[in-house]
Amino acid sequence: MARKLTGAELSRSQSNRGKDLEQAIDAVHYLYRSEGLAYPIRNHPEIRIQRRDRKGAIVGYLKAKAEPDYIVVANGTALIFDAKRSSKRNFPLQNIHPHQADALSRADGAGAFAFLLIQTPDGRYVGPWGEIVVKYRRWVRKDFKRGTGATALSAVELAELSIVSFRRRESPDYLDAVLDALSPLQCSQEEP
Repeated sequence: MARKLTGAELSRSQSNRGKDLEQAIDAVHYLYRSEGLAYPIRNHPEIRIQRRDRKGAIVGYLKAKAEPDYIVVANGTALIFDAKRSSKRNFPLQNIHPHQADALSRADGAGAFAFLLIQTPDGRYVGPWGEIVVKYRRWVRKDFKRGTGATALSAVELAELSIVSFRRRESPDYLDAVLDALSPLQCSQEEP
């Protein structure tokens, strides 16, 4: 019989990694929705319930790979992103799963602004998928073994490619910065 995890152990477990980031994003999304600034949707993975144990706890497993964590519509723009957390000062590319990369690439290709909201001990960063995917694909092809690619985005790279960054304890209020960064891009696409 597996032993129960204590609260401290549970907070460090794989399934709860990133919960604080998701809770902060959910709080910001509550404000966006209540103030009419955006329409955020949180995608939860579908769970197949197998049974309940003697104490009534549900026992189950994830049915399928989930879509990106969040879909947000604001000012006629679709924003699709995944929230990622790293306990290191860099962001290991292995933290991006193939189905997540595929979903973000499909959304980007369909005209949405896809990105990762990444949290490290140094801060939180909004990294455009169009820039991250180049390094990710290089990593998938294993180019890093030949010295032409990295296995992680360094803190400097995160800061350079980020549209907006926040201190670690700041609210991840990303909407204005993302929409401001997208304005010049949308204008250049509209001109003949």
